[in-house]
Amino acid sequence: MTGDETPPPARPIPAHVVEWSESFGGGLGPVDYLNRDAAVPVVLAAQWLFCPDFAEYEGCVVALLGGGEELSDEERSAVDAWRAHHPGDPAAVEFMVNRLSVPSLFLAVDLQPFEDDLVALARSVARCWRGLLASHFPGRDFTVEVIDEPGAPDDPVLTFYSGPARAGAATIA
Repeated sequence: MTGDETPPPARPIPAHVVEWSESFGGGLGPVDYLNRDAAVPVVLAAQWLFCPDFAEYEGCVVALLGGGEELSDEERSAVDAWRAHHPGDPAAVEFMVNRLSVPSLFLAVDLQPFEDDLVALARSVARCWRGLLASHFPGRDFTVEVIDEPGAPDDPVLTFYSGPARAGAATIA
């Protein structure tokens, strides 16, 4: 964070964690909540969301959220397709290929109880991605956006791209 940036907003503890803590008399937090058998495999898999590897392809940086060490044929095809739509604009290509709808991570889950927590999750992931991109690509500027438009079924959406923020970007990160 540079001196020109404001610190991220404080994150509220998710309601389900507060309820769980209160069931034990209070004083327990989110990290304590992880001390459960069911949490271990989920947290281990979440590494790829919070700390992905990145690949460069045709001038674009792409997050490797699938766990591979390089882009798959399908991922290369997606980059190629967006390059055809946005020739000569790697930032626009990156914006599209790195889009991640947070609700799409949980298609088999009723998200209603967690709706208010999804934006906080997206912001946390964005903070991680910013640091990783700066570390992996020193000297190259990136914008990481969290987009949350009221009523949009896929929001919040997380993405990143090279260069400064897009004009009119509706970011909340």
